[in-house]
Amino acid sequence: MTEKRCEQERAVSVENRGSCCGQQLNIMAAAFANYLGEGLSVDQLGLLSAFLQSVGESLDVIVSARQLCAGNDNNIADN
Repeated sequence: MTEKRCEQERAVSVENRGSCCGQQLNIMAAAFANYLGEGLSVDQLGLLSAFLQSVGESLDVIVSARQLCAGNDNNIADN
């Protein structure tokens, strides 16, 4: 393959990555959930689900705090 063709394919690959990133993340999340849930009871699945929801909500709080403090000298992200 010529160098120019390789560059073109890389450029197309980068463009496509941005357009279907959400789809890929959904597929990865579903596969990960199936892997984590394999062999767990209904009660264990419920607890794991609640735990992971809590983790996600905590990450949202961190993002919000960082965005809020982005203009301040005492940026939370630096602590």
